[in-house]
Amino acid sequence: MKVISKVVYIAVLSFLFTFLINALNAQFSYTFQMDTIRIAEEARLHSFSYGRIGDSLFIFGGRTDGIHDKASGFESNHANKSLVIFNTNTNTANKISLSSLDTFMLDAISSSNANFCQKENKLIIIGGYGQNSLGKYTTYPSLIQLDLIKLVELIQNNQNISLAFTQIRNDTFAIAGGQLKFIQDNFYLVGGHNFQGKYSNKPLEFKQTYSESAYVFSLLEENGILKSVIHNQIRDELNFHRRDFNLAPFQTSKNTIEPVAFSGVFTVNESRPFLNISSIQKNGYTDIPDFNQKLANYQCAHIGFYSTQDDVANEVFFGGMAEYYLNNSDSLIHDLLVPFVKTISRIERNQDGSYQEFALKEIKMPGFLGTNSEFILDKNISLIHEGIIDIDQIKNDINIGCIIGGIYNTSIRLNPWQDSMISLTTSNPYFIKVRLVKRDPNLVDSKILPEKNYPMHIFPNPADDFLNISFNEELKNLSLWILNTEGKLISYHKYDNTQQLSIHVNGISSGQYHCYYLVNNVNLG
Repeated sequence: MKVISKVVYIAVLSFLFTFLINALNAQFSYTFQMDTIRIAEEARLHSFSYGRIGDSLFIFGGRTDGIHDKASGFESNHANKSLVIFNTNTNTANKISLSSLDTFMLDAISSSNANFCQKENKLIIIGGYGQNSLGKYTTYPSLIQLDLIKLVELIQNNQNISLAFTQIRNDTFAIAGGQLKFIQDNFYLVGGHNFQGKYSNKPLEFKQTYSESAYVFSLLEENGILKSVIHNQIRDELNFHRRDFNLAPFQTSKNTIEPVAFSGVFTVNESRPFLNISSIQKNGYTDIPDFNQKLANYQCAHIGFYSTQDDVANEVFFGGMAEYYLNNSDSLIHDLLVPFVKTISRIERNQDGSYQEFALKEIKMPGFLGTNSEFILDKNISLIHEGIIDIDQIKNDINIGCIIGGIYNTSIRLNPWQDSMISLTTSNPYFIKVRLVKRDPNLVDSKILPEKNYPMHIFPNPADDFLNISFNEELKNLSLWILNTEGKLISYHKYDNTQQLSIHVNGISSGQYHCYYLVNNVNLG
């Protein structure tokens, strides 16, 4: 890492070309088997929120259609406005009316792309976007806490289910497309955006404001009133300018589990996915150095594995959408349109702290599935932490859970949205049971490795008037983002066919700054 001062002092993160090789797979000697059956029609949804008790999922919101159109989408006629109780053991579902809720709560809980997680028997649902009862398209300033045990009792006794719901109205929670996790006594609400107005390809018809933050908060009840206490707002106008990503509890070291933000969309000033990943702490975040995620760039079903014996962590991603994928000849294809993919990939953190990405070669998704889906763990699986399987406890082949929901691209077209053929997509009609299977350790996965980097030379450092930047060779394309230590984006620059450039820094206050750069439209880290 390098830096600049003015004292303008700049830390530099470079982006790499990539290629793949076949690598021995000693650390994760497993594959997956999938049994795909038709799901109960009531549970055919995507972009929903859910809580769980045993085999029962309590599903709220989400949508019954496929991917949205370029100029419309999220109309109320395809919104799920009922509670769907789905049994993962029997593949059966029932609908429960939510009409006893007040209008604002009903609208909020029926939204799509809300942020949600479960703490013990309490389901927390924050924000979400959709068309409300008055026809307005909005992101809801709402936090709903739902007591699942109480909900079951009220349903069984044919009583008013609204008694199980509590709501906080707060503009901080007007976020859709972010992620919410509860880890080590704190909630983490990360990324997402506030979208006001009908989705359209005409920017003047809506207002979109990214959160660009990770909120660390807790919930408490005083005299029967639910309150939120925000402990920290970690702002970064580049790194947290992301949505529709995966956030997972991940064993970042032998004794530490942290929320890790994987990939997502879209970078500031560039319609590109994030390829860097970041671990988040109560008082900041850590960008994982020298690593980019390429094979899963959009929210999808995923699950973690950890071996205490080997101190190796894996996060496995099932399908979704990505800028890179393997074709039928196992060649790595780069597609800037971020198509639907069938890839099952994993990110591995080794004992030495290094990260690597693999594509599982012998198994793929049974179709273009995974986008906006959820992985439901078997209730009997041994866990290190919620969402992390204790791999040391697995001695034989075993059913580990199922994938439900999401968007299904029924065609052979990888980009039906770009082709204006959204009718080729639908809500996922399948219930996918997943079995973990031991495999020959000599089998190989396709390992994605850095091929080439472009070291940046900065001078003078510190700088007073002009900051000079040079590379060892001419670059076809170069994008630069400069941020201060508070995560505020100071400037953005884009160049073509350049090897050396100067940036005027006379108007920038003295201090330390970070510089991120994208080279030749290949990778962002």
